[in-house]
Amino acid sequence: MPSSPEPSRSTALVEAVAAATVEVELAWSLGPRHVELVKLTLPAGISVAQAIASCAERLAAAGLAPDAWQAALWGRRVAPSHQLTNGDRIELCRALTVDPKEARRLRYQGQGGRAARLTRGGAKKG
Repeated sequence: MPSSPEPSRSTALVEAVAAATVEVELAWSLGPRHVELVKLTLPAGISVAQAIASCAERLAAAGLAPDAWQAALWGRRVAPSHQLTNGDRIELCRALTVDPKEARRLRYQGQGGRAARLTRGGAKKG
């Protein structure tokens, strides 16, 4: 019965390097419907702030000042000291320019103060 092949040294080295790194994505949007996405391979145990700092030149070239933006992982705000794991997506979020409640109030006023209301049957009330 043949014995199972031993892993080669190069395979062991690749596995050791993979265990010592994490692959993450960094995403930001400078405008509506335009998202920039960068894939990063970073050392394991790196924080969100360190990952953003590793891309400082690229972010500056895009006209982005990372200090003015909030960091989030998959849409949930995190502290800059949060440790990254493999597959995380760091999102740089802009500050809101308009309060959502105020925007809703302005849209309502723009409709003449009347919102479309539906009855149970789905037809507009007339």
